[in-house]
Amino acid sequence: MADLEEGSGSTAERAPAHERGEEALELLNAVARVASESLDLRPMLQRVTRVLVDSFDWDHAALARLDRERGSYVVEAVSARVPTEVAVGHARALGTGVVGEVALTGRAVVLDDVSRHPDYQEVAPGVRCEICLPIVHGGEVVAILDVEDRRARDTAAELPLLEAVARQIAGAIANARLHEELSRRAQQLEMMAELSRSALEAEELEPVLQRVAERLRDRFDFLLSNFFFLDPLRPRLELKAIATRAPLAERPAASVPIGRGIVGRAVHLRRAQLVLDVRSDPDYVADTPDTVAE
Repeated sequence: MADLEEGSGSTAERAPAHERGEEALELLNAVARVASESLDLRPMLQRVTRVLVDSFDWDHAALARLDRERGSYVVEAVSARVPTEVAVGHARALGTGVVGEVALTGRAVVLDDVSRHPDYQEVAPGVRCEICLPIVHGGEVVAILDVEDRRARDTAAELPLLEAVARQIAGAIANARLHEELSRRAQQLEMMAELSRSALEAEELEPVLQRVAERLRDRFDFLLSNFFFLDPLRPRLELKAIATRAPLAERPAASVPIGRGIVGRAVHLRRAQLVLDVRSDPDYVADTPDTVAE
């Protein structure tokens, strides 16, 4: 028999389970079981990739989510029985490689010979075939499923089974995200109730603000949380409370000009400001050297 490491094995030689309907149903049931074991998204996706390698007999399986804000896709889970360059957290631009193409277009790519794809990017040695599918929920691509193998496979015959897997994963991702959102809202309500109790129990404003700043720092793991009040007599902002994760090199000024930094811009524009990379914002004023976002 030909050496499988050299990619010369055939689908018939490996007798894949999907060739019989009953076994295909068993495989889908296996995916359903691991997808429903918990609502923690990343561990669930990791279990699914493990099933794709162990039970579906693919050499390499990965699941990635879309980060449309940054124009990239990010690997959330990967399993492989061959050396691979892909790891959880691995990111590439949308439109880059086979996975990036599927993420960008929302259309599946099926390759019997990966060398014929003009933008194939090798992540595991000796890969011969690949199936990459969009995972769609509510009409929107939410993730990408990618499987690769060193051996020849009947990709056209296997595609429907993997499409069914993608539909299962879409539902599981939607449920996990709903669980995360409900948990987040419950935690927010709990925090608001706690802050309300603190406000009712306090006789002065500034101690309440300090407790709120500390609670926000602890709850969201902020590097720094503070409150500024507008000075009614001068165009300045008064610092009323500050909570930091680490001691500051020097005590911040008690008041600052109203047009200073991102805070000043929020006051001027009268709307919230979200800056994901403060280094790229011309108005940013460095209060702490480790700040990334504000």
